[in-house]
Amino acid sequence: MRYGLRQYRKYTKRVSAWIRFVLPFAAFLLALGTSTWAAEPKVVLGLGSGDAAKYNVEFMQFGRMLPLYKEYNIQASLMEGAGLYSRDETEEQLYQTFKQYHVIVTGSTPEGVYKFDDTFRKRAAVVGKALARYVQEGGGLLVQPVPVRYPGSDDEKYWNLVYAPLGLEILHEGVFDKTRAFEGMSLGTATFWFTRNIQAHPVTEGVSGLCLPLLGTGPYPGTVAMKYSPEWEVLVRGEKEARSYRSGTDNKINIEVEGAYTSTPPVLAVRAFGKGRVACYPISYIFTGCNYGNPLWAHVVETKGDPDSGRPSDSMKMQMNAYRWLAAPAMKIAGFGTYKPEPYKSVQFPKSVNWDALQFGKPFGGDPNFTYPDGQKPLTLAPPSASVRGIFGAHTAYTDGKGTVAQYVQAAKRAGVACLVFTDPLEKLTPEKLAKLKADCAEASKAGDFYACPGIEFTDGMGNRWAFWGEKIVFPDASFQKGKHTYVQWDGQKVNLYGQYIAACGYVGSALLDYQQLRKNGAHPENLWWFFHYLPLVYDHGKLIADNYNDYLFGLRDMRRAAIASFTRITDPAEVAEAAGLCFTRFNSLPNAKAALNTRCGAYGEANASGQFVSQGPVIVSWEAINQQMEDNWKQTRGAQRVRLKFTVKSDVGIADVKVHDADRGPIRRFLGHGEKTLAREFELVHDQQRYLTLEVSDTAGKRAFSNYILLFCYKGGLFRCGDNLNILGPTA
Repeated sequence: MRYGLRQYRKYTKRVSAWIRFVLPFAAFLLALGTSTWAAEPKVVLGLGSGDAAKYNVEFMQFGRMLPLYKEYNIQASLMEGAGLYSRDETEEQLYQTFKQYHVIVTGSTPEGVYKFDDTFRKRAAVVGKALARYVQEGGGLLVQPVPVRYPGSDDEKYWNLVYAPLGLEILHEGVFDKTRAFEGMSLGTATFWFTRNIQAHPVTEGVSGLCLPLLGTGPYPGTVAMKYSPEWEVLVRGEKEARSYRSGTDNKINIEVEGAYTSTPPVLAVRAFGKGRVACYPISYIFTGCNYGNPLWAHVVETKGDPDSGRPSDSMKMQMNAYRWLAAPAMKIAGFGTYKPEPYKSVQFPKSVNWDALQFGKPFGGDPNFTYPDGQKPLTLAPPSASVRGIFGAHTAYTDGKGTVAQYVQAAKRAGVACLVFTDPLEKLTPEKLAKLKADCAEASKAGDFYACPGIEFTDGMGNRWAFWGEKIVFPDASFQKGKHTYVQWDGQKVNLYGQYIAACGYVGSALLDYQQLRKNGAHPENLWWFFHYLPLVYDHGKLIADNYNDYLFGLRDMRRAAIASFTRITDPAEVAEAAGLCFTRFNSLPNAKAALNTRCGAYGEANASGQFVSQGPVIVSWEAINQQMEDNWKQTRGAQRVRLKFTVKSDVGIADVKVHDADRGPIRRFLGHGEKTLAREFELVHDQQRYLTLEVSDTAGKRAFSNYILLFCYKGGLFRCGDNLNILGPTA
């Protein structure tokens, strides 16, 4: 026993000595192996993001990618990306934002550019110049294009103009290899494919193969096909059996229709550009880091690949390599990579707030130069002098009407109408006639003093009548494929699946004509598909056929954040003046009217921005709120719960009363007009619950006007945030 104890003590002394020697050496080797670039300066990486300043603190504290960035000696943070597509900035402003980083990441948008108009065209040119300048002077740029989500959206057109100086073009196609496909997990069971067609390069060092997605965030390409100018070097391609496949007008990839690449399609490419470098890796963002480290995520693309076949995927390693290769030139040039994260400072709420210091119609204390810290201007509306009148529901001679678009426009101008929405019956149209209607409307709108908007009426599969309007309207396909089944979409008389059709039209302006008809057909308003407008009053040749105002109020409580529009069906230009006197829609300017009629989700913000309201006669001059959104500061700031509201209405025959409705909960205020031609009142509420406030104005002749809603959004911790953040809505008439 004593012998065993002595031997044990000798053994433990030897082990202890060995540990004291080996562990530091092992730690040194481990540090050497995991910190290859530890002695080098950090790569300063900017990840394009909207509202970067708001989310950067959370990202830099809790981002799951941070350990991987640290391993590659990368300091990553969110870079404000709103100027890349959603707001105007100068080339110099954008360049100075980019230059704070050695390398930046930008992707195209899956939605947001619903119409590639002059505003977006000018913006794209500026953004393209700024990106090219940044790279030419030494910066690194990783481009990650993604497919478009909504049919009819022009995001690809916008980004192709942005990326044109770099020699990049997004094709309406996706890359896939049927012969190397396997099943894995993404958001659910998903199809992937693999390639080993990889060229040696610093970006692909240690990369033996990639597993790539067929689909991304929906039935859209997970790996976008790109066209590169000759200056680009393709480092990763599909194998010879891989192809690119076209996406349809619905943006869904169709792997039965081959695209531009019939073999070895490009996956990742790089190029030098001036002093800097560019790389393009066009795969869905859900596989490039936003799910990395999530224990519920399968990491098929990022690292794990296809374990059953022994095929790992080195996508994340390649991405990290790309950041370092792209950043190398900028790291040697003074002035690049200067961004330093600011230490987090907790929000200090004021002890009190004085909303009385703000004036209605003059946002933010009347300061005309007020700008948010991120550079955005507050939303204010055009003055009353710019307002225009519009009517909806005209039928032309292409269907059951008598007049041409040009004749309707002439009649409208004589009647003081500057905006006319056509709703020709779909069952009497053909694709060719619809194309002619759209062309006629575009021609009538060229001068800029009038806007003619194409539109249709149609009956859905249940027998309900709808109106659609907007330049994105398309003629419905006869059928569509869903899985293994083919469904009839259009039989010449009705659209059998309304939701499928509005998606094909890019979610245009839409409204149900008669909610009583909906109920008679056995449906309920809560079960409606996507739609964006209510028609409070619907007329057919001067006769009221539907009063949907109460359904609009119900819809607000049901969180149907829809706008309102008038509807007066007519079939002859001679009826325009009568229709305009019967019921019209008012906008605060013609450009805003066009925007509201053509922007997807126009009911969410554009209707308010355009000062949209519906009237039989009375005019809603203004409908305004101060402090319409309150968040957690009610706990610390005295007065935060106060809401000030004001309206001004007019009528030549005198105002009878104004009711303020809170959705369909009933009027919460009623103001008697006593026949005054102008009635203006201010009142207060408190943030005790979420409210949808609308005006119903009646004049002494019994005619009414209806406003859009003002949302009082009250956040008290844990509530779902879905509110507009419009501090003041100015004049609307």
